[in-house]
Amino acid sequence: MNELAKSLSKFLNRDLMYIIGGVSFFISCLFFAEIKLEKIYNISSNYIVTLYFIGISYIIGYMNQEILSLTPLLTTNKVKPNKFLKWLYQKFTNSTLNEWKSITDYTADIITIRNHYKDESLAEIERIVILKQIGSAIGSNWLLSSMILFIKYFATNHNKYILFIALYLFMASIFLIIIAWIKGMQQFNTMEKLLNDIHNTSS
Repeated sequence: MNELAKSLSKFLNRDLMYIIGGVSFFISCLFFAEIKLEKIYNISSNYIVTLYFIGISYIIGYMNQEILSLTPLLTTNKVKPNKFLKWLYQKFTNSTLNEWKSITDYTADIITIRNHYKDESLAEIERIVILKQIGSAIGSNWLLSSMILFIKYFATNHNKYILFIALYLFMASIFLIIIAWIKGMQQFNTMEKLLNDIHNTSS
């Protein structure tokens, strides 16, 4: 029962972000295609259709994040910080970014940390990863959603309401993507400190 609760909690914490991002992108596409939300609402009253819609949104949300991670704008892997990213990290966290010399294999390093520390340390890393996931999953989908709405505004419909939503999504997406970068650096910075402590204790 505890394992089921942990799995459900992990799904809600991480994978739910893909659903939220995918739904946002899907709704933006509906605006672009001028499909009224009332039609989707009436269809979604069917539970099977609702589950299918959630599943499709999950796939779209994950796919959009991975597509954007192919560009320099977003990364879901180990961050390689430049001077600007280091400056951002110091501004947001008020701490110095260390060199990640001890981190060689992420999975093996997590196992090492798990074997030497209590759940509190792993919970701290997990929380950082979740915040990074929020930034990368929702930020990437909101950015693409804003692009669709900008195209809609300039090409077909000069509706100020759509322009306002597009501008908000664009600014919010940039902020979330910045948070993803910062949390990615914080994740490896925390792991580096823990691994250094393990090495110093062992020696």
